[in-house]
Amino acid sequence: MQCPQLVHLCTGTHISLIFALRRQILSYRNAIANGAWERSPGCALLLTPIPQALAGSRMGIVGFGKLANQVAMISEASGMEIMIAERKGRANAVKVVAPLKTC
Repeated sequence: MQCPQLVHLCTGTHISLIFALRRQILSYRNAIANGAWERSPGCALLLTPIPQALAGSRMGIVGFGKLANQVAMISEASGMEIMIAERKGRANAVKVVAPLKTC
């Protein structure tokens, strides 16, 4: 049995990593540390490719337990389309898009 506090802690970690990857937080951090902001022609720093918003993007989730459910709820609230792959024969996932095939 999972501890509810652990599920919430893990959910926050997952969402934070999604934001960091999608918005290129580490790339910007490294560029600023290397002086790119001071060398930029204006008052803004834009790296290529330009960071993308979460809204309108698609997230695939394999399995749909408590953690995946929480991540899906927050991601959907951020405007993401959620795709869930669940084990064949499981009917409890609300948004089954692609059944998970086993070998």
